Amino acid sequence: MSSQTDTALNRKEHKHSSHDHPLIYVDEENPKAFCSACGVAIISSPSYTCSQGCNFFLHRPCTELLQSAKLEFGRRPYDISLLAKPPNDNCKCEKCGNFCKNFTYKCCLRSIKGYGTLHEFYLHCQCAFPLEINIKHISHHDHPLMAMCKEASLVCDACGRKQDGIFFSCQKCSFYIHQDCCSVPTVINIEHIHPHPLFILYSLRSFKFRTTMKCLLCNDEVSLTLGAYVCGWCTSVAHIHCAASAVENTVQIPQEDQEENHYLCEFCEEDINTKFWFYYCGKCDNSFHINCIPSTGKFSKIKFGYNIDLPRHVHDHPVTLTRMLTMGNQRCGYCKDMIPGFVDVMAFHCSKCDFWIHFKCAGKFSGKQILYYD
Repeated sequence: MSSQTDTALNRKEHKHSSHDHPLIYVDEENPKAFCSACGVAIISSPSYTCSQGCNFFLHRPCTELLQSAKLEFGRRPYDISLLAKPPNDNCKCEKCGNFCKNFTYKCCLRSIKGYGTLHEFYLHCQCAFPLEINIKHISHHDHPLMAMCKEASLVCDACGRKQDGIFFSCQKCSFYIHQDCCSVPTVINIEHIHPHPLFILYSLRSFKFRTTMKCLLCNDEVSLTLGAYVCGWCTSVAHIHCAASAVENTVQIPQEDQEENHYLCEFCEEDINTKFWFYYCGKCDNSFHINCIPSTGKFSKIKFGYNIDLPRHVHDHPVTLTRMLTMGNQRCGYCKDMIPGFVDVMAFHCSKCDFWIHFKCAGKFSGKQILYYD
């Protein structure tokens, strides 16, 4: 992509022929959104969305799809034109045989003399032209994941089940995750089944579990090599698919009938995000952010937020001492093992380049700057 095109795509607003309103550039996670062009989940891929709030999203590569072109198909040259939606509900892609639901190319073989159309069919945009859609996802910290834009039937490395549909993959590691498992919420509440929030972990090897664990929903064994929802209070676990099904089947109370629980930190007087751990006193109805009051127990003498320098062959920038209670799983940039999230351990983090390192790994290089703990 040329620098001129790159600059144009990164400006605040972008006009696309498929939508009535200007689009705005977004570079943040949106696991619930799907691209209106290819149908693949947005997740963390740079994208555009409607400036007026329409449910319209485009991956950045999908904004570059050609509106019209020549395409050789079956050794014949076809004139193709991009449609914002298929002409009817029964329209199928000539190449893969699946139904067309999103952006579709209409392909026409013209008569040599220009008198009418000899042959006409339709193609998914991703079947006409290869699309490179990359995401960064907590299930696989080592490398970015690339969308396999064509539907497949594979075993998902997150939930362990054979799934049909769109997958994200790392070809270097032979890692495959179904887009539904990419899009599950980080924290869920199924209070009618379990009293505590459940946090997603994509590998239970990073957590101190017994050799076998049973799903609190189906009572089948949960593999330590796969992902699961975990309770940080009582170490209960649930299969990803069981937890997702429980959430879907929960009766939703209408918003106007809900009694909203609003928590305000008594120290900094800012809102508390209840998706993460916080301190609460039931007797006096006081709440506190984890980082706003001194730690107790093994961390009572620790001052979180201070920086240390690592050798340049490990990392170039200072790293900050961080408490993992409010963080998801991270990959140590030194030993490559997982740093468990949503548990009470310490690690160091570089906010400039999202580099993480175990507390003990950092201690190997920092001399007497930090104190070891068991």
